[in-house]
Amino acid sequence: SQRGLELAQVYRAANNPYVDRLLEAIQGERGNQVIRKGKTGARQILQVLERQHHLFLLNDQKFNQGLAIPFLGYPAMTATAAARMALKFDCPLVPVQVERLQGFSFRITFYKPLEIQKTGVFREDVKLLTSQVCASIEKWVKQRPDQWLWIHKRWPEEFWEKKIKKS
Repeated sequence: SQRGLELAQVYRAANNPYVDRLLEAIQGERGNQVIRKGKTGARQILQVLERQHHLFLLNDQKFNQGLAIPFLGYPAMTATAAARMALKFDCPLVPVQVERLQGFSFRITFYKPLEIQKTGVFREDVKLLTSQVCASIEKWVKQRPDQWLWIHKRWPEEFWEKKIKKS
């Protein structure tokens, strides 16, 4: 936004409506479009991509309707929206890492766009590209585990039950 780019960011609404309004206000302070995840948000996302503007979204969250993609050595239900949009709109998918530094300082690193391979089988292309997204995040987690906290259950209960029984 500091460089004059049209930006939109997708976020999951907070459960507390007061906190949600506060987060939305903070995220929209710089004039960026803030899109709430959901059906209405999906239409807004499509409009952003059709106008060829920039879209930011998080992809390290559990998504039960996604695909089981290897993540840190185990299958994790992962959202495929980023891959689907990149393939459908033929746009680059750029991994972006945000690291907390000292105090209120952050480092934002933009990496080269992921290599998009089109085999002609859309579902397989989505799975391959989503796997690349997970591999990027996995690399960051391994490099700096202190930067990550998942307060949701990234892997299902039955996964942990099986894991405990094996050990």
